[in-house]
Amino acid sequence: MSRAEPNTAFLLLLSSPLLALAIACTSPAPVVQGPVVGVDRATGTIAVQDERHPTEPPLTFDISKAEIGGEPKEGDVVRLAYRPTAAGNVALRVMNLTQQKERREKGS
Repeated sequence: MSRAEPNTAFLLLLSSPLLALAIACTSPAPVVQGPVVGVDRATGTIAVQDERHPTEPPLTFDISKAEIGGEPKEGDVVRLAYRPTAAGNVALRVMNLTQQKERREKGS
């Protein structure tokens, strides 16, 4: 066994908690909930009116790479987890609350 191997193992052992701490300290994704006021399939974006700020203009989100629970359409109420970027808001997850409610009611 060479002397470099224990040092490498020691460094990996030492850096693992630091990596876990760095991952745990990332800020949670912001969440917006409200009705869909526009869908643009060509650009992969939707516009949502934030329920908490109904007098503000709708927010636009890129949903092209998002995990989508039910295809959103105008009028559906959705909840989005997203990341603000320099290029705009990028949705991570889109939960279609309207479709979830409809499925629950059919199953009852």
